[in-house]
Amino acid sequence: MKSGSVVKLNTIFTAAQANCSDGTGTCSAQATFGGATAALTWNLRAGNTAGFSVWSAAKNLVMTDEMRTPISSLPYTISSPGSYFVTGNLTAAGTGITVNANDATIDLGGYVLTGPGSGDNHGVYMVGRKNVEIRNGTIKGFGTNGIYEANGGYTDPGHRVIGVRVIEDGSSGIFPVGNQHYIENCTAINNAQYGIYVDYYSIIRECTCTGNQNGIYCYSGSTISDNIASQNIENGIRVIDGNSVIGNISMENSNH
Repeated sequence: MKSGSVVKLNTIFTAAQANCSDGTGTCSAQATFGGATAALTWNLRAGNTAGFSVWSAAKNLVMTDEMRTPISSLPYTISSPGSYFVTGNLTAAGTGITVNANDATIDLGGYVLTGPGSGDNHGVYMVGRKNVEIRNGTIKGFGTNGIYEANGGYTDPGHRVIGVRVIEDGSSGIFPVGNQHYIENCTAINNAQYGIYVDYYSIIRECTCTGNQNGIYCYSGSTISDNIASQNIENGIRVIDGNSVIGNISMENSNH
């Protein structure tokens, strides 16, 4: 493993150490890296008495001090608080990730969650959860919503959605019912109903909503700032009561 051009770990494993003593089947081994948080690359090559193969292509690896749980296939249910990360582009036949716990963080890792294109399903689905964060990736093609909190009530679900692209979902891109949500640096494109929807006492900032039925919709008591809403079929930005709308661009929408 390397950090930049510096070799941090160079280890040889025998077939027995890799749990495939006859040299066939699936081999696996665990290497210990005694460094601090770092962005690394790693390569593999095989060897025997005749010599070594060429090195494999480099793969990226990020070492962190955070204990995280991988999500490597869909559907996936989060049942405990904690930090979760997606390991690659994933496709779902129904709802992708169901969150059944409070205080959870989902890092999409720059990858894409792709839905079935129709039906009653969501990319990330929550009912009455609190303090869930979804960040850094794309959610597209789900039959209903990209991100959906179904029952936020009027307490404090307080979800955060940061750096997420929601594209071509059958209803809305980001739709967290309830209040005290924080949505930043997100992009909502070609969703059939709302790009971004919030009820009460939330912040939507530095987002782009294009080609949706409605770009941004907010009911009451929220701040909508520095967003772009363009070419939406009905409204660019629609707010109902007691909101602060500052520094946005809304243009080429068919209605408001």
